[in-house]
Amino acid sequence: MIKKGNENRFEMTKRKDDRRPSAIRKAEFRFTVIGGLLSSPPSYGDLAKELESLAAKTWKDPISGENLRLSVPTIERWLHKARKEGQSPVTALQDKTRVDLGCSRAMNEELIREWKELYDKHPHWSLLLLYDNFRAWAHQQIPPLKEIPSYSTIRRLCLQNGWVRKRKPVCREDGSPLPSSIAAEARRTGIEIRSYEAEYVGGLWHLDFHKGSRAILLENGEWIRPVILGIIDDASRLICHAQWYLDETSRSLIHGFSQAVQKRGLPRAQMTDNGAAMKSEEFRSGLSRLSVQHELTLDYSPYQNGKKEKFWALIEGRLLPMLEQVQPLTLKLLNDLTQVWLEGEYNNKIHTEIKETPVHRFSHAKSVLRESPSTETLQRAFVREIRRRQRKSDGTISLEGIRFEVPSAYRHHSELWIHFVSWDLSSVYLVDSRTRCPVAILLPLDKLNNASGKRAVHTAVAPARSIPNQSELLKQLPPQMQKLLKERTQAHLPPVYLPQTDY
Repeated sequence: MIKKGNENRFEMTKRKDDRRPSAIRKAEFRFTVIGGLLSSPPSYGDLAKELESLAAKTWKDPISGENLRLSVPTIERWLHKARKEGQSPVTALQDKTRVDLGCSRAMNEELIREWKELYDKHPHWSLLLLYDNFRAWAHQQIPPLKEIPSYSTIRRLCLQNGWVRKRKPVCREDGSPLPSSIAAEARRTGIEIRSYEAEYVGGLWHLDFHKGSRAILLENGEWIRPVILGIIDDASRLICHAQWYLDETSRSLIHGFSQAVQKRGLPRAQMTDNGAAMKSEEFRSGLSRLSVQHELTLDYSPYQNGKKEKFWALIEGRLLPMLEQVQPLTLKLLNDLTQVWLEGEYNNKIHTEIKETPVHRFSHAKSVLRESPSTETLQRAFVREIRRRQRKSDGTISLEGIRFEVPSAYRHHSELWIHFVSWDLSSVYLVDSRTRCPVAILLPLDKLNNASGKRAVHTAVAPARSIPNQSELLKQLPPQMQKLLKERTQAHLPPVYLPQTDY
């Protein structure tokens, strides 16, 4: 006899994932109907009675969920199939696969050739648009073609031959496609795409900017959407540093990257896209001086920096929604709350890919990180280098339309090598031509001061000496000042003022 409640077994064991193939779900439903007859076979002569009992019940269709009734012959056929299979009744109860599955109706070679020509001419069109134009071409023939393949037939033909829709290339203003866009499409279609992961912590960092969807209020009353700079370690998925800025410039990039290095260490390689800030001379030269390999992604290929794209989804899906009620939202408050979320949730939450927290892997996995350079070393690394000829008449050089005075100790050099950053021309560095170490600081020409007529006597020609760093300069302070500075440092007090910035 069938146990009570056996007819509802299908609903009790219904899986949450309804995206399974319909053939599997139908077979499991059929097995549920006859399962009691297999687990508790009826006595001789009672089979017909049990089949009639099952046919009298109301069942739910596994696909549509509607109520249905089953006939006795149907249930009996399912039972015989299951008994015949023996080892795997569910497999036996599945619908038979069509013999012609995946095959297209035979098409005329001329029609296939015409379709291929249309596809090659417009590979970025949708399949429906191609089909509509294909039908229009068929009706324009003399005499018009009456037997035209259906949309489903054409679709199967395209899938079998790999004739899929391609992305439309990025074009110039005159309509000609960009070579970089063509190269990116050729790479996507010609080379397989695979996920990857660096073996060592610090072996590869990813870096990118993202424009946020939330606007902030500036002090001048202007509303602006800031951009966030995110730097992630490939091996551990740790966010080395993330900060919101008002612009996507090389100045902001270097400011954020330097903080990441000082917090986590110096990486071996850095991957970026081809943005203007990433390709700036200051950033590229700085990575070279710090012995960091700079790897650029292919244009129009964001999947190569996919770990950053995943992080942006978390920023937009988790962080910013939690700040919806914060009005008004300022840049400082946004950065403060972002750091709280990063260290409190993201970096200390189990990552679905690595199955552990980014902090744990960053701390325990094999690492190739190097010790962070000093702040002065980082500042002197991310600079432009240029050669200028010194004017013998007044001992100046011209840089970006500004004239700088050269100390008289270096008046004998006809050509000078200069280090500078484009966003700060208040001073530049004069560097040694061989070691590229700074030897003097050049200031802009002060014509009003020179108008006083006071002139200094020429000093002796100076050998190339590096500018002392901050620690060496502090040693030149008087003893009392050194004592006060030491006491202040040992007290671990916060800074008494915040330097003025543009943000």
